[in-house]
Amino acid sequence: MHNYAVVVDSEDFKLTNEVDEAHWYSIEESRKEIKQGSLAHSFLERYLKKQH
Repeated sequence: MHNYAVVVDSEDFKLTNEVDEAHWYSIEESRKEIKQGSLAHSFLERYLKKQH
């Protein structure tokens, strides 16, 4: 599993042949899409707590 948090100047990106699919999600969209109680959810919440 890979988890990334990024700050970007532009949401425009191009995929290479190494990546099948990629999407941008806002913090709120991420909270809705990630299964509550999952490892990914705990990573997101821990990251957000460190940012504030």
